[in-house]
Amino acid sequence: MSAKTHIISAVYVTVAFVVSYQIVNYVIDPIQSLLLTAGYASVLFLPHGVRVLAVFLYGPAPATFYLLIAALVSLSLSNNQMDKSGLTIIMQTLTGAICAPLAYQLLKFSFGNDHISLASVSARTWRGIFMVIIVSSLLNGLFQTLSIGLGNTDVTDIVMSLKYTVGDILGSIAVLFVANFLLRRVLN
Repeated sequence: MSAKTHIISAVYVTVAFVVSYQIVNYVIDPIQSLLLTAGYASVLFLPHGVRVLAVFLYGPAPATFYLLIAALVSLSLSNNQMDKSGLTIIMQTLTGAICAPLAYQLLKFSFGNDHISLASVSARTWRGIFMVIIVSSLLNGLFQTLSIGLGNTDVTDIVMSLKYTVGDILGSIAVLFVANFLLRRVLN
């Protein structure tokens, strides 16, 4: 890919990530706080769906770079990081950027290239996509919880990893449904 293509791809991923993050911050989290107790994890974390989609569209290595840029831009626009330590923020940013590419690589090893890419979409490809969603959500839940614990942020929520995982899975499924709907509209 040319440098121009990388820049355009990074902008697409960043815009999608930032918009989805803002939807979570200003729509989903306020509704969640009315219905559930406050917490660090969103029950519908849409940016994780952007992570998974970016990995499938651009590949794990470029997606990691694009997602890191997107997370940094999103972090700079966020005002809800006040109660986290600097180390926690850095670790969460890095682990969030690598969880989907890492899951993709692990599952590509298991499924093979033909069934874990968008080159020829089949039922097995969709299963591969959902497996990447689940594995990357599990990895992210674990990594985020470790980041908070190792980053000396005082949180005593013992089911936090599960909250991150569920929020990532539901957010990813929502983003994939919206992307599928939009692509069908554009292609038909």
